[in-house]
Amino acid sequence: AIVVLCFVGAASSLTYSTGEPCDFTHINLEGAVRKIVEMLPEYMPVGSQSFQPVFAGLEIGGANVSGLNKFRQYGPLLPFCLNGTRMLQVDLIISGGAGISAPWRHCSGSEGSIILRASLMRLTTHFIVNVSESSRDVSLSYVGRKIPVTTEDVVFVLEGAGEVAAQVSVGLGLVFRPVIETLWRDIFYSGFVLGLRKVLDGNYQ
Repeated sequence: AIVVLCFVGAASSLTYSTGEPCDFTHINLEGAVRKIVEMLPEYMPVGSQSFQPVFAGLEIGGANVSGLNKFRQYGPLLPFCLNGTRMLQVDLIISGGAGISAPWRHCSGSEGSIILRASLMRLTTHFIVNVSESSRDVSLSYVGRKIPVTTEDVVFVLEGAGEVAAQVSVGLGLVFRPVIETLWRDIFYSGFVLGLRKVLDGNYQ
Protein backbone atom coordinates (compact mmCIF):
# COMPACT_ATOMS: atom_id res chain seq x y z
CA ALA A 1 0.00 0.00 0.00
CA ILE A 2 1.23 3.48 -0.85
CA VAL A 3 0.70 6.12 1.80
CA VAL A 4 0.81 9.86 1.28
CA LEU A 5 1.56 13.01 3.26
CA CYS A 6 0.56 16.30 1.66
CA PHE A 7 2.82 19.29 2.08
CA VAL A 8 1.34 22.69 1.29
CA GLY A 9 3.47 25.50 -0.03
CA ALA A 10 5.71 24.78 -2.97
CA ALA A 11 7.93 27.84 -3.18
CA SER A 12 11.49 26.90 -2.37
CA SER A 13 14.89 28.52 -2.44
CA LEU A 14 16.35 25.31 -3.84
CA THR A 15 14.95 23.94 -7.09
CA TYR A 16 15.63 20.95 -9.30
CA SER A 17 15.34 20.83 -13.04
CA THR A 18 15.76 17.59 -14.91
CA GLY A 19 13.63 18.26 -17.97
CA GLU A 20 10.46 16.52 -19.11
CA PRO A 21 8.73 14.35 -18.13
CA CYS A 22 10.24 14.69 -14.64
CA ASP A 23 10.50 18.41 -14.04
CA PHE A 24 11.45 19.27 -10.45
CA THR A 25 11.50 23.03 -10.99
CA HIS A 26 9.96 25.01 -8.10
CA ILE A 27 9.12 21.89 -6.09
CA ASN A 28 9.80 22.20 -2.37
CA LEU A 29 11.32 18.81 -1.70
CA GLU A 30 13.26 20.01 1.35
CA GLY A 31 10.12 21.20 3.08
CA ALA A 32 8.23 17.98 2.41
CA VAL A 33 11.08 15.81 3.70
CA ARG A 34 11.69 18.02 6.74
CA LYS A 35 8.06 17.81 7.80
CA ILE A 36 8.07 14.01 7.62
CA VAL A 37 11.34 13.69 9.57
CA GLU A 38 10.19 16.11 12.27
CA MET A 39 7.01 14.08 12.80
CA LEU A 40 8.69 10.70 13.27
CA PRO A 41 7.77 9.33 16.73
CA GLU A 42 10.26 8.90 19.54
CA TYR A 43 9.01 5.40 20.35
CA MET A 44 7.51 2.70 18.15
CA PRO A 45 6.43 -0.78 19.31
CA VAL A 46 7.29 -3.59 16.89
CA GLY A 47 5.25 -6.78 16.75
CA SER A 48 3.20 -8.30 19.54
CA GLN A 49 3.84 -6.73 22.93
CA SER A 50 2.72 -9.77 24.93
CA PHE A 51 5.26 -11.91 26.76
CA GLN A 52 6.39 -15.07 24.99
CA PRO A 53 8.20 -18.04 26.61
CA VAL A 54 11.84 -18.47 25.58
CA PHE A 55 12.73 -21.43 27.77
CA ALA A 56 11.63 -22.79 31.12
CA GLY A 57 10.75 -19.91 33.42
CA LEU A 58 11.89 -17.07 31.13
CA GLU A 59 9.61 -14.87 29.05
CA ILE A 60 10.40 -11.91 26.78
CA GLY A 61 7.97 -9.15 25.83
CA GLY A 62 7.63 -7.22 22.59
CA ALA A 63 10.34 -4.96 21.23
CA ASN A 64 10.17 -1.17 21.32
CA VAL A 65 12.26 1.01 19.01
CA SER A 66 13.37 4.40 20.33
CA GLY A 67 15.03 7.41 18.74
CA LEU A 68 13.22 7.63 15.40
CA ASN A 69 12.65 11.32 16.15
CA LYS A 70 16.43 11.80 16.09
CA PHE A 71 16.70 11.02 12.38
CA ARG A 72 18.04 13.91 10.32
CA GLN A 73 18.55 14.36 6.61
CA TYR A 74 22.10 13.50 5.59
CA GLY A 75 23.53 15.12 2.48
CA PRO A 76 21.58 16.49 -0.48
CA LEU A 77 18.27 15.14 -1.71
CA LEU A 78 18.59 13.21 -4.96
CA PRO A 79 15.58 13.58 -7.27
CA PHE A 80 15.43 11.29 -10.29
CA CYS A 81 13.05 10.01 -12.94
CA LEU A 82 11.86 6.40 -13.15
CA ASN A 83 9.65 5.49 -16.10
CA GLY A 84 8.24 9.00 -16.20
CA THR A 85 7.58 9.16 -12.44
CA ARG A 86 9.21 11.72 -10.17
CA MET A 87 11.24 9.91 -7.50
CA LEU A 88 13.29 11.11 -4.56
CA GLN A 89 16.20 9.44 -2.77
CA VAL A 90 16.72 10.53 0.83
CA ASP A 91 19.58 9.66 3.18
CA LEU A 92 18.79 9.77 6.90
CA ILE A 93 21.17 9.50 9.84
CA ILE A 94 21.04 9.14 13.63
CA SER A 95 24.09 9.99 15.70
CA GLY A 96 23.39 8.72 19.21
CA GLY A 97 20.05 8.01 20.84
CA ALA A 98 18.89 5.04 18.75
CA GLY A 99 17.86 1.98 20.70
CA ILE A 100 15.78 -1.17 20.99
CA SER A 101 14.40 -2.54 24.25
CA ALA A 102 12.32 -5.55 25.26
CA PRO A 103 11.22 -6.51 28.78
CA TRP A 104 12.02 -9.89 30.28
CA ARG A 105 10.75 -11.67 33.37
CA HIS A 106 11.58 -14.91 35.16
CA CYS A 107 9.40 -17.15 37.28
CA SER A 108 11.75 -16.42 40.21
CA GLY A 109 10.38 -12.88 40.26
CA SER A 110 13.36 -11.27 38.54
CA GLU A 111 12.65 -8.89 35.67
CA GLY A 112 14.43 -6.32 33.56
CA SER A 113 15.10 -5.25 30.00
CA ILE A 114 17.13 -6.41 27.03
CA ILE A 115 18.75 -3.33 25.48
CA LEU A 116 20.41 -2.76 22.11
CA ARG A 117 22.02 0.60 21.37
CA ALA A 118 23.89 1.97 18.35
CA SER A 119 26.14 5.02 18.29
CA LEU A 120 25.39 5.84 14.65
CA MET A 121 23.21 4.56 11.85
CA ARG A 122 22.39 5.70 8.35
CA LEU A 123 19.86 4.52 5.79
CA THR A 124 18.65 5.39 2.30
CA THR A 125 14.99 5.39 1.31
CA HIS A 126 12.93 6.32 -1.75
CA PHE A 127 9.71 8.25 -2.24
CA ILE A 128 7.41 9.00 -5.15
CA VAL A 129 7.02 12.76 -5.57
CA ASN A 130 3.45 13.83 -6.34
CA VAL A 131 2.80 17.42 -7.38
CA SER A 132 -0.54 19.13 -7.86
CA GLU A 133 -0.41 20.75 -11.28
CA SER A 134 -2.78 23.52 -10.18
CA SER A 135 -1.37 24.46 -6.76
CA ARG A 136 2.12 22.87 -7.02
CA ASP A 137 1.57 21.38 -3.56
CA VAL A 138 3.85 18.41 -2.87
CA SER A 139 3.02 14.98 -1.48
CA LEU A 140 5.44 12.12 -0.91
CA SER A 141 4.49 8.44 -1.19
CA TYR A 142 6.64 5.80 0.46
CA VAL A 143 7.36 2.99 -1.97
CA GLY A 144 8.49 0.47 0.61
CA ARG A 145 12.22 0.48 0.01
CA LYS A 146 14.91 1.09 2.62
CA ILE A 147 18.62 0.42 2.22
CA PRO A 148 20.84 0.14 5.33
CA VAL A 149 24.07 2.05 4.70
CA THR A 150 25.92 1.76 8.00
CA THR A 151 25.37 0.87 11.65
CA GLU A 152 28.16 1.45 14.15
CA ASP A 153 28.91 0.21 17.67
CA VAL A 154 25.84 -1.88 18.41
CA VAL A 155 25.91 -2.74 22.13
CA PHE A 156 23.90 -5.49 23.86
CA VAL A 157 23.04 -5.01 27.55
CA LEU A 158 20.95 -7.15 29.91
CA GLU A 159 19.43 -4.97 32.62
CA GLY A 160 17.92 -6.22 35.86
CA ALA A 161 19.94 -9.43 36.17
CA GLY A 162 22.72 -8.03 38.33
CA GLU A 163 26.02 -6.35 37.59
CA VAL A 164 27.89 -9.53 36.66
CA ALA A 165 25.22 -10.60 34.17
CA ALA A 166 25.23 -7.12 32.64
CA GLN A 167 29.00 -7.28 32.13
CA VAL A 168 28.75 -10.78 30.65
CA SER A 169 26.03 -9.60 28.26
CA VAL A 170 28.34 -6.91 26.89
CA GLY A 171 30.98 -9.56 26.23
CA LEU A 172 28.45 -11.83 24.55
CA GLY A 173 27.41 -8.92 22.37
CA LEU A 174 30.97 -8.62 21.13
CA VAL A 175 31.33 -12.35 20.50
CA PHE A 176 28.04 -12.60 18.65
CA ARG A 177 28.25 -9.21 16.95
CA PRO A 178 27.00 -10.41 13.51
CA VAL A 179 23.91 -11.91 15.12
CA ILE A 180 23.30 -8.79 17.21
CA GLU A 181 23.71 -6.51 14.18
CA THR A 182 21.28 -8.61 12.13
CA LEU A 183 18.77 -8.49 14.99
CA TRP A 184 19.23 -4.73 15.17
CA ARG A 185 18.59 -4.23 11.46
CA ASP A 186 15.52 -6.45 11.43
CA ILE A 187 13.86 -4.77 14.40
CA PHE A 188 14.98 -1.16 14.06
CA TYR A 189 14.19 -0.84 10.36
CA SER A 190 10.80 -2.45 10.94
CA GLY A 191 10.17 0.24 13.55
CA PHE A 192 11.29 2.92 11.12
CA VAL A 193 8.87 1.74 8.44
CA LEU A 194 6.00 1.51 10.94
CA GLY A 195 6.73 5.02 12.22
CA LEU A 196 7.04 6.43 8.72
CA ARG A 197 3.77 4.88 7.61
CA LYS A 198 1.97 6.27 10.66
CA VAL A 199 3.27 9.74 9.83
CA LEU A 200 2.19 9.46 6.22
CA ASP A 201 -1.18 8.04 7.26
CA GLY A 202 -1.70 11.13 9.41
CA ASN A 203 -1.69 9.28 12.73
CA TYR A 204 1.00 11.58 14.14
CA GLN A 205 0.42 15.33 14.08
